Amino acid sequence: MNNIRLIFKLIVISSSFFGNIAMAQLYEFTYFANEGEKIDDIYEYFLAAKLSEDQIKKDIDFIKSNNSEVTNWRSLEQNQEIKLYFKTNCLNQKKYSLYINNEKEKSEKVQAFKQQIAEVKFRPAGLKGSIHILPTIGKFKQKAQSSGSTIEYDQKLNQVFGVDLAYFFADSNWSLTSDYFQASFDEREGFEGENVSFPNEVGWNFYIQRFIEKGEFFIFTGLDYEQFSVFNLRKLNTQGKVEVDRIKATYYTVGLYKAFTFLGKVLHFETSYSQIANTEEELGDSDYAYSSNYNGYKFYLYLKFRIWNDLFFQLMRKQHYLDGPDEMTITRTGLGFVWVVWQ
Repeated sequence: MNNIRLIFKLIVISSSFFGNIAMAQLYEFTYFANEGEKIDDIYEYFLAAKLSEDQIKKDIDFIKSNNSEVTNWRSLEQNQEIKLYFKTNCLNQKKYSLYINNEKEKSEKVQAFKQQIAEVKFRPAGLKGSIHILPTIGKFKQKAQSSGSTIEYDQKLNQVFGVDLAYFFADSNWSLTSDYFQASFDEREGFEGENVSFPNEVGWNFYIQRFIEKGEFFIFTGLDYEQFSVFNLRKLNTQGKVEVDRIKATYYTVGLYKAFTFLGKVLHFETSYSQIANTEEELGDSDYAYSSNYNGYKFYLYLKFRIWNDLFFQLMRKQHYLDGPDEMTITRTGLGFVWVVWQ
């Protein structure tokens, strides 16, 4: 529907299809079919005059003869282009005008959408960047494999600040992206009779991504790194002491990013799956870190849309699962804003 011809054309032709008149004045315009439509139904919709069945057949045969590329007139394809012809006194002008106006509106929406998609598909080469604020809430559950002791509580990250960078290579579908974030926690007052403070949570990633033109989406892969806090359940069980250890996890990640339209708004959607490659655990009462035998994954869902110029609203859902000395499940949901600084 890139080149919709919406202005009718008055033509003069010689044709035996239009009765005994040697010369006939006709309207010609392009119609874009809906899936499964029949030419007979389309013709009768635009027909204003009452004609004999024989004359209708001749008119439809004339249309078919001027659209030789169409192979199935009983079930047309979606947006298949057809040239329609009507004698000047046979075209229903009201229905014709309604169709033209509808096509104009659809064309304008399509062009607007393509222009917005171009922000994703055809970004200029070079460095792009944004900053984001994303407070989150969630649930944390940790269970000791040896004793079965379990800690479960609601988790709130007060301030989550991050920086996103991307570099797009000139005349290429390849690009590089990286993201850094830092988050702070509320102190857990009165937890197990003690005040518990958590170190800031930090993370970064580095991906290489490729734009797939056929489906208009990005696929990416790379590494994620995160540091987050867990409880030392062994000391809690043996000494009754609440201490917070630190897990440092590296992940292999694969994901997909795509922009699409919904209710007239362009939405930017991202999802990824990360598998743990390596973990270290740092004890809370010392700087000692050792290799810990954790397996697991991280699953990530993300959505954003523009609310004003370079300001976007964002939603995030993330889930961690770790299995090793302890079994841990961490679920986070966040709402916040993204400001595009370099573009």
